[in-house]
Amino acid sequence: MSNKKEVIGAGALLPQITGDTVRVLVKAEQRKGAPFTVAHVAFLTKEGWLGPSSDARAFEGARAYVQQQSTMLRRQLAQQELSIAEKGLTKLEQELSNLQREKERMESSIEKAKQRAAEAVQEQERLVREHEELARKVGVQRKENADEPDAEGEKALAALLRSRASRKPRHAKAIAEEAGREEES
Repeated sequence: MSNKKEVIGAGALLPQITGDTVRVLVKAEQRKGAPFTVAHVAFLTKEGWLGPSSDARAFEGARAYVQQQSTMLRRQLAQQELSIAEKGLTKLEQELSNLQREKERMESSIEKAKQRAAEAVQEQERLVREHEELARKVGVQRKENADEPDAEGEKALAALLRSRASRKPRHAKAIAEEAGREEES
């Protein structure tokens, strides 16, 4: 091999050309901008170089050999391109599948956030009703304590006030959860 574009095969046995060994010289040339490569092939036999004026059987055998090898090479290159394209397609299909799964996860997450926001609104409403009910009970208990002061009434009033105070943080938490869920959506 003299360089990357030139190959010399010495002692090649090609029965369709001659019974003896031959020397095959191949030079590939690709011009700038050309989508194809031109291969120059020469065969050297014991009788000399093969050409159109050589033995017709040997010349046609050489022509058939070159066509057969060219077809095999084209098929091999096409197979390589097909293999590369199939790998690329597989990779793209996998990326599409991953993106679809991620989309489904995100949609599920958004739906859950909406449900939690709705639950937070319901919790707020329930806590507001409970707070109003406790405020009403505290007012009644204070009125009873003012009319008839006793230790039992003071304990009941203190319990109602504690209960009302414990519900305030839960109400604030429900408001914060709703606001947080609405921002996520």
